[in-house]
Amino acid sequence: MAISKREYLQTLIQTSKDGKFPSVRPKQDCIVARCLYRTNDGRACAFGLLIPDNRYCANMEEFSSSRIIEKYKLQDVIPEGLDHNDIREIQRVHDKHALDSTETQVIPWKHKSFVNALLSLGCFAEFAGDKSLVA
Repeated sequence: MAISKREYLQTLIQTSKDGKFPSVRPKQDCIVARCLYRTNDGRACAFGLLIPDNRYCANMEEFSSSRIIEKYKLQDVIPEGLDHNDIREIQRVHDKHALDSTETQVIPWKHKSFVNALLSLGCFAEFAGDKSLVA
């Protein structure tokens, strides 16, 4: 059974607060920086947090979250009250906070900005005034 929308938001905020975002491959030589669902050092992105370890495979890194949900039959991991479009928007917030505007360089993670961006999404609007989430 999938977690609730609130539980997922709490997980996103706590992961950010704990300094475990972003999940990226930094720029190396001619290889550009890139957001990843999972990294070798145990980090996971917004969508990557939802993928159970026993269902993750490195091939997923080549696909969008929507495609992974379809291709790998992961509809059951989407939190209750959210859909694949919401997941895509949440993932975009992660990626925007991880890479510069050219999407080639990793930038310093800004926890408060990330949380504010999450709470500005329509799917999380009901939690915008909930101080217990950002404590």
